[in-house]
Order: sequence, then C-alpha cells, then structure tokens
Amino acid sequence: MKSLLSIATLIIFLLPLQARATGIAIAEAPEQSFGVCFGDSSINTLNCAREKCAAAGESTRKSDCLRVLWCFPMGWTVDVFKQNSEGLHWHEYSCGWSSKEKALQASKIKCNDDFLIECSPVRIWTPKGEEQEVDFASLQPSAPTQDAEKQETPQITEFWELDTTPNRPSLTLYGGEERNDELLELDLSCDPANATMTILLRETSERFSDNETMCASVKTAKGATRFCGTTIPNGLAGVPDFEGIATEIGNFDLTGRKALSIKMKEYTQTISLAAAGEKTTTFTNLCLK
Repeated sequence: MKSLLSIATLIIFLLPLQARATGIAIAEAPEQSFGVCFGDSSINTLNCAREKCAAAGESTRKSDCLRVLWCFPMGWTVDVFKQNSEGLHWHEYSCGWSSKEKALQASKIKCNDDFLIECSPVRIWTPKGEEQEVDFASLQPSAPTQDAEKQETPQITEFWELDTTPNRPSLTLYGGEERNDELLELDLSCDPANATMTILLRETSERFSDNETMCASVKTAKGATRFCGTTIPNGLAGVPDFEGIATEIGNFDLTGRKALSIKMKEYTQTISLAAAGEKTTTFTNLCLK
C-alpha cells in the first residue's frame, strides 16, 4: 500500500506544468468596473470574477458584469484598453502566451485598427496570476529577424460562424475558439426574400426587465438600422437577452466595418468585427442581394 502511494505521489509530481496550470476569468460591467479571478473551474472562477466586478463598482450589480474571458491555461495574459472615434471605450484581452514579451506583442496587434483613437495595454498577469506593471519600453518597434515568419500568432478568443443558407443566412459570434451555444453572444440572421433581419443579443443590461418592448439601433457602414422586439429572460445570467427584427435593412452593410455599435436606451455595446474577416462581406451580400 505504501509503495502504491509513493508511485501516485511521483506521478502527480511528474505531471506536465500545463496540467497543474491555472485559468483566468474576467468579468466586466461596461464603463463601470471589472473583476478577475484565477482557478481551474470555469464556472466557479467566472462566478468569482462577477462577484469581484460587482464589488468594485459603486452601483454595479452582479448582473451588470458580463463574462468576457475564460482562458485555461492562462499563460501570460494582457489587458488592452481601447477607445474609438465615437468616444466608446472597452477592454480586450489576450491570453495563453508563453512569455511576457509575446503577450505585449499581441497587444500591439490588437491596437492596429484605424478606428481607434487610443489603445494601450494597461495590465499584465503572469501564468501564476500575479499582476505586473506594463513595460512600455518593450512596446517600441524592434528590427525584424530572420525568424519573424515563425513567430507565434495571437490567440483568438472569439469565433464567428457564417451560415450561407440562401433563404436564411446568419452570422454568429461565440465567446470562445469554437462553436459553443452556451457562449453565444450575438446572432444576426436575415430573410433576403422579405428584406428583413433578426438580431439576438445575449446579456444586455440588468436595468432592463424581462419581456420589455424596446428597439436597438445598430450602426454599420452606411448608417443605423433599427431592430425592434422584446427582452428575453435569461435565468442563468440574471440579465435579459434581446431579440428584435428590422424591416428596413438597406443600410445594414458590414463591408469594411471594424466594429459594430449597438445602442438600446442607456445600454451601449461595441463588438469588434476584426476576427470575422471576409465573413462580414459575404453575409452583407447574401442579405442585400
């Protein structure tokens, strides 16, 4: 029996570092507060982050705090502040990096968008969850090396899915690296024959009531499109979703658009379209043909 325990102890000791790594969860109440926690359980750690987010704001409730990141193993993780020309500001995160230098290089790429008037990394965490100051000197351009083409590409922490079904094309955003209905954040679908479009937006605002009638203004390349509908109860998040339909979609053009701005009463959200790539153009052409 003693020898079996010794073998078990040795196996645990010899496990790869990744198996004993920790994950990072971040929750954010837009333009209010944020919370970060570390652990190996996505549910527990995200719940912890939402509680910290609520505690950090003077009038922030847990239901205001959106689950914006879960990454395991977390590696080096960087928090990037962004602000666009319309005055909207938000944070984006890049995780899973093997070194501090690579994480900061990833922040450079996140800041490489023409529509931004301000963008910079504001904090960085080690693989053990320790926060460190950002070394801005390391963000200065460096001379290219012969191995530049072999450098790591940034980790994608969101996934866009395009469905090209002719009578009902759709463009869907998931908050992860693959399709996961539990992490669905935004779904756009259209009916080209009737020139209508439907939007489903997850976790809007705790200030909204369930089954509340309202309209959302979605700004794209040619102007704003108005979606009217109702909020939908979301018991898991404690914050209602929204589903609405637009009957005038001539202005809904995502071609070349860097971000999608959504406004519902006092609630505003900006969604980056960078990871969607050419899918935005294809979706636009299918809906407006």
